[in-house]
Amino acid sequence: MGSAYYNTNKEGIATLKRSNSKASSQQELIAKIFKNNVKLSASEVWKLYDAAGITPITSVRRAITNLCKEGRLFKTNETIMGVYGKKEHVYKYIS
Repeated sequence: MGSAYYNTNKEGIATLKRSNSKASSQQELIAKIFKNNVKLSASEVWKLYDAAGITPITSVRRAITNLCKEGRLFKTNETIMGVYGKKEHVYKYIS
């Protein structure tokens, strides 16, 4: 597995290490949510992962992208309405 965090803001080594560790933990929790629910959109995952809405939905989307690249999730053709009033794809857990 590559880095879970995308260092687009050029963090230093120590900060980058913490950010990558946090992103990896988030990614594994999101994988578990999919494993328990099988098919979800990013908004659905976000609501289950962080009901208070503290975590940015972009962090959930990043984790979903990484899980797809790892072959743990599959992007379906199915869409549903997301929290921002736009259609979102549904992703399926690959067992």
